[in-house]
Amino acid sequence: MAFSTGLIAVLLTLPAAALGAGPTALWQRCDDSAGDLSCSLPRGIGVSPVSGHLYVADNARSRIDEYTAWGEFMRSWGWGVADGAEEAQVCTLASVCKAGIQGGHSGQLGGLQGIAVDTAGNLYVAEFANHRVQKFDPEGHFLLMFGAKVNKTKVEEGKSAEEQNLCTALSGNVCQAGVEGSGPSEFGQGVTGGFIATGSTSNNVVYVGDNGKVEVFNPDGTFKEFFPDPDGIIAAGGRVQSLVPATNNGLFLVFNEKSNVIKLTSAGKKSCSVNEANPAAELAKPRALAIAVNAEGKPTSSLYVYDETDNEVRQFNSACGEKENFLGEKESFANGDATASTGLAAS
Repeated sequence: MAFSTGLIAVLLTLPAAALGAGPTALWQRCDDSAGDLSCSLPRGIGVSPVSGHLYVADNARSRIDEYTAWGEFMRSWGWGVADGAEEAQVCTLASVCKAGIQGGHSGQLGGLQGIAVDTAGNLYVAEFANHRVQKFDPEGHFLLMFGAKVNKTKVEEGKSAEEQNLCTALSGNVCQAGVEGSGPSEFGQGVTGGFIATGSTSNNVVYVGDNGKVEVFNPDGTFKEFFPDPDGIIAAGGRVQSLVPATNNGLFLVFNEKSNVIKLTSAGKKSCSVNEANPAAELAKPRALAIAVNAEGKPTSSLYVYDETDNEVRQFNSACGEKENFLGEKESFANGDATASTGLAAS
């Protein structure tokens, strides 16, 4: 279990009787030690189902940092992270890695938010300052981006919106930051949160939450569809704060400034909500969601929710009920160890 504040912490979840005081931290990173980095505003965090590695979106330093499951630093990437040059770089020695140069070129990062990792270990990184999503391979090499008018070459050629809204490394086209929009492959001004997730089956679709909508993309960056919203639940919810896949291609969602987590079926119908399932112990201010995904891309049965009001993580089942330990007790963890977290991941 990992979440982002000023530090990155990983917690081991075991029965309370085995630990005495509940889950305890295995390690913390972003501590500016000799073998680690100093992070500033880590916003998003993702876990690879292939390697178990953690990827951290460091917003203020405009870079992605990678760790093993045991907290060993692997690499950082972004523009200029190795020597300050204005180009995409990868740095593998923590003591010399630099802050990235913010901007909108290919592989450059700006306004980092959530990270999603697919079953091949590829990363999708949401940037609300650049109104786009970039896809990287597991070693940090740029693959593609999608968002309104991100393909500068196709924009200047006057091509269709579909062509303008996708730019790949293999195409040789010039890529750029996107612009705000509300149509397919277009994003509005988002909120701080983890509003991106990969699909709950091996098709590796990508979900991106926005203002009153959730867009679904294919792995090649092409727009697939808007997530169904027959009852207007997403439209009424407003800006999506965080989302994760649920079983059978459904979604768990939390909306900005709303005090509930809602589960939708693949058809967009409401399946359950956490506060309705737990009236005696409602969430007050859920900010981040996480669910472990196996190697086939399917979610497990445990949903983790960070509640900012009590600065704690709570665990729920697929029917929105709060999970109990083997003693029949409902227990939260990370109590007080995190503050205003917007990133949460499980492996």
